[in-house]
Amino acid sequence: MELSLFRNQLIHHFVDEGLITCAMYTCEKEYIISKGGSGGDGGDDSASRVEIDVPKLFEMTAFLSRLLKLEFIYKPSRGEETMQVNFDRALNRMIEHGILVYSDTNKICVNDAVLDGENKGTRTYLFLCALFWHFIDRYQGRRPLLPFLCSRLTDSR
Repeated sequence: MELSLFRNQLIHHFVDEGLITCAMYTCEKEYIISKGGSGGDGGDDSASRVEIDVPKLFEMTAFLSRLLKLEFIYKPSRGEETMQVNFDRALNRMIEHGILVYSDTNKICVNDAVLDGENKGTRTYLFLCALFWHFIDRYQGRRPLLPFLCSRLTDSR
């Protein structure tokens, strides 16, 4: 309980990076499922080297940003252009810190290099996903209720 209080206070410092990692995780799972995998967390290491186009990653990050707009404090922005600028800055910070890297095909992937006996890129990537994923789960859990709520809303008019 006490640790979650600290998490809630610190999470706003990592919003841009957290949204990118959650978007990347979603793209990885979509790729695995499209290739015939289960998309579950059954220990499949192929997800660690999935390469994602930057425009696709931006599109998914922008979607998550709009979905979670009431959950977080964002930097002031003016339309899609500033969202793109914030995305580029956060992506460059993640590359500078060794969390993500560009592949040979100029796509983004998680840095799976081992330094000092640790895989710091993957570890940080998974930490950021875990930090933010429960917000996405809240919306996923409420999705079945939307048709019911919408019908109730139209019936009351």
